[in-house]
Order: sequence, then structure tokens, then C-alpha cells
Amino acid sequence: MNLSYFEQLALLISKFPSRTLANYLVAVTAKHLEPFVYDDRIQPSWQRCVDNMEEFEPVQKLYIMSHQNHKYDKIKSYLLEIKKIFIVSHRTLLLRYLGEIYRIAFLVGYPQRLANEDLVWKPFATINTDPNDYFTSITRLLKQQSINQLSRIGTYLDSDDTIEYDVLRPTIHYNAHLSTMG
Repeated sequence: MNLSYFEQLALLISKFPSRTLANYLVAVTAKHLEPFVYDDRIQPSWQRCVDNMEEFEPVQKLYIMSHQNHKYDKIKSYLLEIKKIFIVSHRTLLLRYLGEIYRIAFLVGYPQRLANEDLVWKPFATINTDPNDYFTSITRLLKQQSINQLSRIGTYLDSDDTIEYDVLRPTIHYNAHLSTMG
């Protein structure tokens, strides 16, 4: 142990204000801890993992199955009643706008295809997953989901099909092209 080092250190420290020393120590500590800091550019953040899981249809299906007691018809009738009241109280608007408002359909709940076991689970039956490798597994699963969604283009259209139907995040979207609010 070199005691003269500590004597010189004490003299050096006494020459600088304590604020300068504190800033220096924080900067040096941060620099030395840099390799241990989580970096979003290297690894996806936990928020991205949550977003991936929310987009995954089997997860949406599990959520739907565990929350079946919602009174979607009651919510929908409430929204329709609000729409009627709005139309009646805003009769001075141009007929074109009132017509567009009158044609708005409300999407409440979830797409009915998510209630069908075969449509949700079957596309993933052949996909191998590794519980120890999240990135590879979720990439395979989301790729298969995307392939399955693309293969359904032009086959059929359910009354509740739309690109903006966020099952796990209660939101309100207005789609002017489809005249839907969901």
C-alpha cells in the first residue's frame, strides 16, 4: 500500500472546490459503469417486448377469454345513443356531415375471428419456440402471423375487420375511409 499516494491525493483534493470534485467523481463513475448500462440500440427495450406481445393474436385471444364478461352490447348502445343525441342537437350542420356522422359504425370489443380457435392457434402449430430465446421465438411467431394475415387478403371480410383494432389497449380511432369508430 502506497501511503504517499493518499497524502498527495489529499493535497490535490484540497485545491479544488467540492462541487468540481463531485462532478468529476460522477463523470468518472458513469464512464466506468458505461459497459453495464442497458442500451436500447443493442437490445430491444422491455416496452418493445410488451408491444410485440400485444400484437400477437394468441395473446389477444388469451386476454379475450379471460375477460368475457364485458357488456359490449350495452357499451355499443350507449355510443349509438350519444350519436343520436349529437345528430339531433347539431341539425344546423351541413347534411353531408350529418350523413357521414349517421353512417359511423362503432367497433366495440374485439374482432370476432379472434374467438375462433382454429383461426388463432392453427397458424402457429408448426412453429418451434425456445423459451430461453425470446428474440428468435417472437420473431418467428410474428413473421408467421404476418404471413397468415397476408394470405387472408382478398379471401373474406368480416364486418369488424379493420387495420386499427387494438384489442389490448382501449382506444378510440375514427377511420374516415371505413366510416368506423372503434
